[in-house]
Amino acid sequence: MRSIRFFLKSPIAIKSRSQRHILPYKDWPIYLLAFIKTFYQSLFSLALPNYLIYNDLMSADLIGVVLSMTALFYIVTPFIGQVIANKIGYRNTIIISLLLSVVSYSTQVIVFTTPILILMQLLEGLALGLFWPNIMMQISLWQDLSSETQNDLNFKRFNKSWNFGLLGGFISGYLVVLQFHNDFIALIVSVILAFLVIPIGFFVDSASKIEELKMRSASAIEKTGVKIHRPEESLGKELTSQNYIHIIIPAMIAWILNLGYTTAKSLINFIFPYNLKVAGFGSEWRYIFIFGQQALQIIALNLIGPKPLKIKVRWVKMCLIADLLMVISLIFVKNIYFIICATIFLGFTTGIKQGFVMKVNFDHSAMTGNSKYINIGEIMAGIGFGITPLWLGALINYTSYIWGYVIYTGMFLPIFIYYFLTMKKIKNKMMSNES
Repeated sequence: MRSIRFFLKSPIAIKSRSQRHILPYKDWPIYLLAFIKTFYQSLFSLALPNYLIYNDLMSADLIGVVLSMTALFYIVTPFIGQVIANKIGYRNTIIISLLLSVVSYSTQVIVFTTPILILMQLLEGLALGLFWPNIMMQISLWQDLSSETQNDLNFKRFNKSWNFGLLGGFISGYLVVLQFHNDFIALIVSVILAFLVIPIGFFVDSASKIEELKMRSASAIEKTGVKIHRPEESLGKELTSQNYIHIIIPAMIAWILNLGYTTAKSLINFIFPYNLKVAGFGSEWRYIFIFGQQALQIIALNLIGPKPLKIKVRWVKMCLIADLLMVISLIFVKNIYFIICATIFLGFTTGIKQGFVMKVNFDHSAMTGNSKYINIGEIMAGIGFGITPLWLGALINYTSYIWGYVIYTGMFLPIFIYYFLTMKKIKNKMMSNES
């Protein structure tokens, strides 16, 4: 019952013992869309490679090509989504993305050939480019209509929505494959869910309604002189620009970190089913281990969300060090149980970095009213998730996956150094301003 209320009842912007303030915008469609979309997307994304690998239907390099197509096309589709959204609105763009996903997923299940898989994965890349940036921009637009407390709550609920969707997809995949011993059934389940989510898109607030609400809010402030209370304004203009404290972090930091953690996750998760198959684990175990990884990611996202910026920066530093040590260890340690533990633990470090990165991108976009910060962040994710399977599949097919860890270590070191030097520069600048 509580989970139903989570989606169907809007969170409160202001709450006291005597009254509750109802939000002027509908938030539940966004949370529900994020939940169901990631549910069937995560189920399909694990079931497809499992089906190909465990049934020896395709070589590793071709699997890498197929799996990379969605993320590769996602590098450019956020910009396409922005152009389309500017012409027809955020809501209509989201609805189109849901329809494209239905076409993509159902075609892959009906016509199971390599060219069709590649083409439909590209189509899904377009669907994602129309979906996620516009969903996140919708939340970003709410920030001018809410208190900082409410903004934090919106951000937290959005993170919970898509993360619980991922968890639901993984655990359902485990149960389906455990019961039917066939990953193809899991693919069919994800197609059914893709059809069911379409009507929810029509309940999303239109861009014109959000703009109307902003005008009403501005008019009310002008007439009454009463502003939405934002406690963070006491921190000073130079740190928050009145509302968005994370803008003191350069957007480039967020983009580079995004590239780093998506590459790491793509690398380790692509290799993982091959590790499990060699060790004699059935395909259903991959769902449950990735479920553990995502559960830790949720915990990390919730931990870092309300923390002060100084703590967030410090935690990201610790996670970067942990990731570097873990990847270097995987070069030398071949024990399957160590590999499983490292794969699961990756969820925690990813969650810390992702929570930080998303908040930086959200604040930059909300402050400027421009979705380019969110879009570029999504492009970095597309590069990390898209390029990695291409070269990694070839390595597995012709040499050894161990070289993947070596290559990533070489790529990771510049990110590691850049983050530490930039944070040190920001800290020194803030200290000099205070003095």
